Amino acid sequence: MSLKNARTYKSGILLQDSEKLTLIVPLQIHLATDFNKQIRIPQKINQLIYGLLLQNVARYTFIFDRNELNQPKLLQYIYFTGINQTELLTKVKSTINSFVRFLADLKLKVKILDSKQTLQQMLDSIPNSINEVTPGLYQISLEKSKAFLSVAKLFFTNDSNKGDLIYFMNDFYSHLSQGRLNIDIQRKTKKKQSDFQTTASVTIILENEKLEEIKLAQKKLATLLKVFSNHMSEEEKKNFWFLNPSELMSNLGKIMVGQGPKYFPADHNNLLDFSAFFNLLIDNK
Repeated sequence: MSLKNARTYKSGILLQDSEKLTLIVPLQIHLATDFNKQIRIPQKINQLIYGLLLQNVARYTFIFDRNELNQPKLLQYIYFTGINQTELLTKVKSTINSFVRFLADLKLKVKILDSKQTLQQMLDSIPNSINEVTPGLYQISLEKSKAFLSVAKLFFTNDSNKGDLIYFMNDFYSHLSQGRLNIDIQRKTKKKQSDFQTTASVTIILENEKLEEIKLAQKKLATLLKVFSNHMSEEEKKNFWFLNPSELMSNLGKIMVGQGPKYFPADHNNLLDFSAFFNLLIDNK
């Protein structure tokens, strides 16, 4: 799928290949003005949201960004696929309406972002060139500027405690003043079976035009990653570190639009704790 050939509509960003159509619906999720911050969003919502997305959505990406006050800003890109626009739009309307109503009951608001602006931001984020400055730190050339980039991965094996992710994310907001964390989830059909499974990829992206500022952020992130993985074996610690040049270069375009370099099984019983994701909007205010 190439973003360069994408078309934008009110409903989202449309991409087409030889087999199917894909529509990306960009959303922002935030607290309603009458949200009671003394109440926690319960874990019982996880299975309901997971089921809604698993049955109707090919892929979805949570982007945990920051606003100008360094508070959590939660974006979500939802990918729908179909063989024609009629099928696609029917699926989009039904699923998005159900999702919006469900979150409204939790006092969470969903804003559908401008697709043209979102597409342009995606295209602008993909570098024209990249050069390694120091291990794990790169200088990138963008359309109108230059910046520095560092990308880390969190790769969970079957033996990993995927529930630890939310503790890391709290530290990520508490100890860093920049950067975003992406959780990209794909739905796949199991081999020789008709049911689905989900896989996820987690990446952390630091980007800054000032070298000294990104060096400081990278140092803080390295400390968080070391603390997070200090109980693991030396071999497993490699799953929680900065991408080397070959990993980054082969996945750069995908990473910059929210997708990931390497995927592992995930479901609502371990890594995909939607209630904890939403509670980050409260806890880090």
